[in-house]
Amino acid sequence: MNKVKIFLLGIVFGVLSWNVCPLVSDRFEPFDTSLGLVVGQIILSVAALCMSLRSNYIGLLILILAMHFGQNIYAYAFGGSEQRAWIGLGLLVNLISLVIPLGTGVLCTN
Repeated sequence: MNKVKIFLLGIVFGVLSWNVCPLVSDRFEPFDTSLGLVVGQIILSVAALCMSLRSNYIGLLILILAMHFGQNIYAYAFGGSEQRAWIGLGLLVNLISLVIPLGTGVLCTN
């Protein structure tokens, strides 16, 4: 799979990890709802696992980076004024949500 496709897939999965929160709770952010956070982590981890089985470390890192972009793009575009005001801090805090998917992918990379 080429790097552009991996990057676009990562953005989609990053968006999905945030988009699921309003579906399973009354909150927008995954950090505000336990169920939303867990479901989002499962989405990201399964995507990282699948990528690690199909690609190498470079593909996995591209996917993780794109997931980070997808999460922040979604939060900025569809969040309220509070999410836009805190986007700088959000860029750092959202890195926490990528630790488990990155670990899953690294453990399973060929």
